[in-house]
Amino acid sequence: PDGPLKDCSSGKALTLYEIFKDTDFLLLIFGNAQSLQTAKKKLSENLNLSSQALWKTLFICSDFPELGKTEPWTFQDVSGILSKKYGLGEGLYLIRPDRYVAYRQQGFDFEDFQKYLIQISSDESFTKTKIPNL
Repeated sequence: PDGPLKDCSSGKALTLYEIFKDTDFLLLIFGNAQSLQTAKKKLSENLNLSSQALWKTLFICSDFPELGKTEPWTFQDVSGILSKKYGLGEGLYLIRPDRYVAYRQQGFDFEDFQKYLIQISSDESFTKTKIPNL
């Protein structure tokens, strides 16, 4: 689903579909400013950079981060519409290029996300460490 966003680095209003049109896969990470910082750290700890290059990551913030004080690709869900449409306070969605949901998760369990990526790929380079017993 589409919805209005505000780019936290520039203040520009746009929609999710405007961002999506130029990407293959899109990883949407929902949360408040504090939980998104935790999610960014966990994402970098659990997935290597080459796997992160397979998608564009958007951080969708439910509260009001200070304009210009955020990292790139951080957007504010101004009206809360996207969080409601996606049914998440905190969590993530991996959206395929055809806009179907590839993966959905409540909360930030990036180990589970790793397992999903390994299941869809025979290449374990998605992870920094091999996950046993898969």
